[in-house]
Amino acid sequence: MSNTNDSSNPYKSSNAIDSSNAKELTEPVSPAPKKSEPLLDRQTTRIVMFVVLFGVTGFLGLPALWISKSFTPSEKIFWSIINTIYTLILIGITAAICWWSYRQIFGTY
Repeated sequence: MSNTNDSSNPYKSSNAIDSSNAKELTEPVSPAPKKSEPLLDRQTTRIVMFVVLFGVTGFLGLPALWISKSFTPSEKIFWSIINTIYTLILIGITAAICWWSYRQIFGTY
């Protein structure tokens, strides 16, 4: 008898799932990668490790080198020695620049 609008119907659920939403909810999700598949290959991991060691952390990054599975034990020893020498050279250069600056500022020779 009365003309009621669907939107004014108090018994209609506003959370009803229409057919387009139902399809989205039932689509399969892509499976997680297998544990045997590394996220990064060995060469990429080595490059990232070199960037971290020589560009960022110096010898403070040696624990990360020793945890890495991308290097053999002999490579880890070699790169630890090279990285330590490299870092000590950088510290020496920094100290020389500071000493030179100090002498220039205060004029003591």
